[in-house]
Amino acid sequence: MASWHREPERLSQTFNAFRQAGEGFPPFWHPGSTRRPTAQPSARWHREGEGFAQYCSLETDGAWAELVRWEGIRTETERQEQRARLWQLWPKEHDIADLSTFDQIDACGLDPAIFIDDDHTACQALADELRDAGYRGVISPSAALAGVINLTLFGARRELYGRPADVLNLRPDLYVHVNLAADLSPPPEHILRVVRYYGEPHLGYETWIAGV
Repeated sequence: MASWHREPERLSQTFNAFRQAGEGFPPFWHPGSTRRPTAQPSARWHREGEGFAQYCSLETDGAWAELVRWEGIRTETERQEQRARLWQLWPKEHDIADLSTFDQIDACGLDPAIFIDDDHTACQALADELRDAGYRGVISPSAALAGVINLTLFGARRELYGRPADVLNLRPDLYVHVNLAADLSPPPEHILRVVRYYGEPHLGYETWIAGV
């Protein structure tokens, strides 16, 4: 039985999103060859060895904040040493669960706290339920940067280089238009001042709790 009291709204649209990837990595996670299978480390919406998830943000700052938080970048030296590619992408999707605000999460009977918890167990279980219910992904509050919304796509995706207006996509269920927005750049300096590191309070959640 699903843990929600009311099923999340299903969104169908073309999103404008961003994600970063390190040098030597393609824009998306997908299976490697049989000789060199690819394993994606566990994160909020998936477990390692149980498929893939594509973690994106609807803002560039959100994508960089996720990198800074994940890598624990705190100093100017660490920032300059960390280089990544920032990709702009346009996934044409359907059945994306709209859990983009704490109010919407609460209205579905879910606990907003799990969405920004450093322990991902509850969100991983929710992702199982969403996939079983036919959802292809979820939009949700960023745990790394208050006020930003993240988009997570369930399953493998492959890159289709070019903008939607320039390149025809015959398989939007698998391929996603991508364009390189920053090539092996360090995270912007201001991200270190606004990112929410592990163990810190989430200002957006704290403000929401105070108003409930």
